[in-house]
Amino acid sequence: MEGFFCRRLLSQLTRKIDPSQFARKGHSTMNALLFLLQPVYEALDSGNACARFFFADFSKGFDRIDHHVLMQELMELDIHPVLYNWINAFLSNRKQAVRIGGTLSDWKSPNSGIPEGTKLGVILLSVMTNKLISDWHLRTKFVDETAALEIIPRNLISYLNHTVDELHQISVNHNMSLNPCT
Repeated sequence: MEGFFCRRLLSQLTRKIDPSQFARKGHSTMNALLFLLQPVYEALDSGNACARFFFADFSKGFDRIDHHVLMQELMELDIHPVLYNWINAFLSNRKQAVRIGGTLSDWKSPNSGIPEGTKLGVILLSVMTNKLISDWHLRTKFVDETAALEIIPRNLISYLNHTVDELHQISVNHNMSLNPCT
């Protein structure tokens, strides 16, 4: 059932999801890396430019997705109402508990999070990161990770800081937290 549903959803999202999202059929982390490295090699070979990267990784990407924000994002992508209602049902009325040793906690209904290990989970996380740095030319996204690359010709200023600020603001608005740099 999930596979059938995902095919229908993907057919509606294909032209609406950022083409720099590499977590989709026929793409991989290797494709994302090659996409970013080629302009770096070209810039360095020319000798007239340098490259700057920014990598962002969302903390507990699947666990912290706010259902209300996700449903709003899906509504803005104008998916069919049947698909919208099915996703809402898929995320609603779930119960979870934690087992530590031999002790099981009380069952609770989470109001956030996407089930990991499902086909739908990756698609829904892609919807949540869809707007991130979507105007930045050299970018990649892979599920809960985002990278921006800037090639800076000599004697010109960098604009990557503005993009990082935008990424941070969208993540705050979506109740998603970034992992700190270590």
